[in-house]
Amino acid sequence: MLPSRCAPALLVACSLAYAEGAFAARCPNMYIVLDKSGSMAESAKWTNAKAAIEAFTAGTVTVGSRQVPRQSTMRFGLMLYPSDNRCGAGTHQVSCDFYRSAEINAALARYSPGGATPTGEALEAANYSFLSAEVSMIPQNTVDATADAELVDKLNRMLDRFDDNDDVQEVYHNAALPDEE
Repeated sequence: MLPSRCAPALLVACSLAYAEGAFAARCPNMYIVLDKSGSMAESAKWTNAKAAIEAFTAGTVTVGSRQVPRQSTMRFGLMLYPSDNRCGAGTHQVSCDFYRSAEINAALARYSPGGATPTGEALEAANYSFLSAEVSMIPQNTVDATADAELVDKLNRMLDRFDDNDDVQEVYHNAALPDEE
């Protein structure tokens, strides 16, 4: 389960479930789960999210040698959270089906940002289940230390010392180290 009060974020969950039938079996479902909390009013996040969703759902794709509407090859649905401008889990706005771009954009036009951010509850309400969830620090770039055995040894000793210290809870680094055997 995700933490119930996660940092505000634009969240788009994509479920690649497939329906029945020869054509439909090749067409994925995309269920958009969008944060409409108060933080989405900052830095034009809400406006940008709506524009991106509209452009994507109303866009075209190449099938064979011709351009066709994306919504004819993919089913789209929409859920917004929070549901109540406080901290409700979220509400289904548009069910997942073909040709839903106009309905999705109309639903987005009816709302503006407000409320807290119950990310975990929203995903559970969208019927997503999680094996685990955690916040991780992932470096945007790394330093390759694998070529220098002395440096690798020093880094490993330092990391071991941090690990042995009961006051240290987590250690993050951006060194690319050889895998331990």
